[in-house]
Amino acid sequence: MINRLYLSRLLMSATLLLIAGFLCYWLTQQYKTEYNTLQRKTDLLLREAVQQVQAERMKGLHLSFNDSAAPGKRRIAFAISTGKEAGLDSLLKQRTSAGGNFRMHFHERDDLPPPPVINMAIAHMIDSLSENSKSHGGRDSQDVKKLLEALKKVDDSIPLRKLEPRYLHLLQQDHIGLGFILKRTTLHNRRAAMDSVPQITGAGLVTRFAMSGFNAPWAYYAVFDNPFPYIAKQLLQPFLFSLLLLGITTVSFIFLYRNMLVQRRLADMKNEFISNITHELKTPVATVNVAIEALRNFNVLEDTERTREYLDISAVELQRLNLLIDKVLRLSMFENRAVALQPAPVDMATLVHDVLTGMKLQLEKANASVQVKCSDDLPAVYADKMHLTSVVYNLLDNAIKYSPGHPVINISLFKQQDSVYLEVADNGIGIAPVYTQKIFEKFFRIPYNDRHQTRGYGLGLSYVAHIISLHKGSVTVTSEEGKGSTFTVKLPLDHE
Repeated sequence: MINRLYLSRLLMSATLLLIAGFLCYWLTQQYKTEYNTLQRKTDLLLREAVQQVQAERMKGLHLSFNDSAAPGKRRIAFAISTGKEAGLDSLLKQRTSAGGNFRMHFHERDDLPPPPVINMAIAHMIDSLSENSKSHGGRDSQDVKKLLEALKKVDDSIPLRKLEPRYLHLLQQDHIGLGFILKRTTLHNRRAAMDSVPQITGAGLVTRFAMSGFNAPWAYYAVFDNPFPYIAKQLLQPFLFSLLLLGITTVSFIFLYRNMLVQRRLADMKNEFISNITHELKTPVATVNVAIEALRNFNVLEDTERTREYLDISAVELQRLNLLIDKVLRLSMFENRAVALQPAPVDMATLVHDVLTGMKLQLEKANASVQVKCSDDLPAVYADKMHLTSVVYNLLDNAIKYSPGHPVINISLFKQQDSVYLEVADNGIGIAPVYTQKIFEKFFRIPYNDRHQTRGYGLGLSYVAHIISLHKGSVTVTSEEGKGSTFTVKLPLDHE
């Protein structure tokens, strides 16, 4: 049994460690997922902020270039979002040479500009025009140069002082309350920068570049110092669920293991009980056999005094045997939890007198003195007489058993309010305060040094507590080590 308990404890501990490890791994993965989600949100919101600020600063400049000299008479037209910056009015008045023309004009519009990918297309087209001008050197090269020179004069950058409040507003709308720092830089490779993240040492979270402008590739990015509070808030429910799961599993294992310990303790006590009661059952049977053998073989029937002595011995041993059998029946009753009460009016004074009469030889053998005090107006109680008799017997038996020397037992019966009280006080060894509640548990015995000198099985007081609780009453004990104990039984008068 010990090996099984050790193995069970080992398996439970290993299971808890595995569950805790899995939960840690799961929470780590959830943290990474939330981190990536936060980065995507901040990336998109930064790009949206750049677009909104850019839309406010630029009012729909429309540029077109007709290349009639080129094969297929291609026409290139594009729209950029820019403001009425210096140098654009003079650009409107320029005309191209024969075969091709370039025109540029404004029209006011309130709708948002195209997404940044259009700016990339524009920048790519400008690069193509520049290369075409260098390679061909034809009659439209001067027009292309004029176009490029005009575009260079356009200021399409976004001041950080205008971008920062817009980005903060978008973050607050998405319930992202994190501090950040906006930064701006220029990049040579516009396409590669669209999906890259700046490498900054010590930063908690850095957004990808948000590109702006076709004249110069401006790149904006935000640096967040500590994204952990936001992510921890998002992971609060999964963390609480994990904690609850681990807590319930731990409590269940502890409860299961404690039950196993209790079962082992009960099994040990039951084995001890069987061993003790087997020895106790053999003793009275052997004594009675000896007495009967003496009556048969030694002609003691003619000796009246000797015959009476042997008969008294046999009667005492048979009574002892009957009590032992009664204890075994109680054990079976407790295991089956089937106690059927047969209540009827019971006179407690008469019941106590009958119990004392049945225990006369036991009291005389222990040299015990008993005093009974009973109120004159004591009413009858509605209870099961047989079980109540066993309750009184167990209390008196314990008083004799645990009162060495000359036991002095005081029994009091009185009525108080709507209940009848039975008090059994002795001058025995007493009970330590730590054991005053445990003595009513099944199989429990106080660990005295001379425990085995006093026979007992830990069933008497547990039986008393159970029977009294079935009568809707209560049993308590007040005791002091070395000065005796007082057991008080309360039985309600209105019990049905």
